[in-house]
Parts: sequence; structure tokens; C-alpha cells
Amino acid sequence: GEDSNTHVSVMMDRYSHLEAKHAKMKLDHGLAQQSMETQTKQMLRLKRELLESRERCSSLDADLSAVRGEAHAVRHQMRQTQKHKEEAEEASYQLTQLREQFTTVLRQ
Repeated sequence: GEDSNTHVSVMMDRYSHLEAKHAKMKLDHGLAQQSMETQTKQMLRLKRELLESRERCSSLDADLSAVRGEAHAVRHQMRQTQKHKEEAEEASYQLTQLREQFTTVLRQ
């Protein structure tokens, strides 16, 4: 009788030990699952931020291109204006020359 009682007691101990081990494993698994979900959420958030940042970059690129284009147009306009100014000065100079020649001719 004593032996079988000891045997049952050992079996019960082993069973409760296994039960505790199983409960701990379930807990660990739950924590790992939670951690994984958190990491997945973080990853998705970072992915979204990266996408938004990429969109901002390409929008800035477009703005930069537009500004470059405008600057180019302004420089071109300035060169044209300068050219016209020089042409006008040249014409004015030639007109003055002609006037002086004409005056000289009239005096004779």
C-alpha cells in the first residue's frame, strides 16, 4: 500500500510540474506573440513614415525643378534686356554721330 501511495504522489508531483511548465510556456508564447504584434505595428508605422518622407522628397524635387526653371527664364530675360540696352545705346551713339555730322554740314 505504501509503495503505491508513493508512486501516486510522485505521479501527481510530476503532473503538476508539467502543468506549471505548460502554463509558463503558454505565457511565454503569449508575450512573444504580443511583442511580435508590437514590432509589426512599429514596422508598418516606419514604412508609412518612409513613404510619406519619400513623397515629401519628390514633391520638394518638383518644387526645386520649378524654381530652377524660373531662375533659368529670369537669367535669359536679363541677358535679352542687357542685349537690348546695348543695342539702344549703340543706336543712340550712332544718332548722336549723325547729328554732329549733319550740324557740321549745315555750318559749312
